[in-house]
Amino acid sequence: MPGGDWLFYVMPFCLVRDLWHTAEFQEPPAWAVALGEFGFTVLGASLLLSPLTGADSTALSAAERKQIRYWQPETLGATLFNSWD
Repeated sequence: MPGGDWLFYVMPFCLVRDLWHTAEFQEPPAWAVALGEFGFTVLGASLLLSPLTGADSTALSAAERKQIRYWQPETLGATLFNSWD
């Protein structure tokens, strides 16, 4: 990619009940595999519901790490699909 920048498209499958993160992530349907052909990364429930403590956060900026410390999301999914920004 030009300039070494990377762009990732991420698509979760979830039920959203309100504006705050209370999503119930679900495993993607079988047809979601086709989205990979268009540059999307489909994340499964097991990854999105995994504890944030096990995630590699080295690519995050200082501001992003500060937000995580402040809001204290428990899972990777709660961090990726937050409502604080």
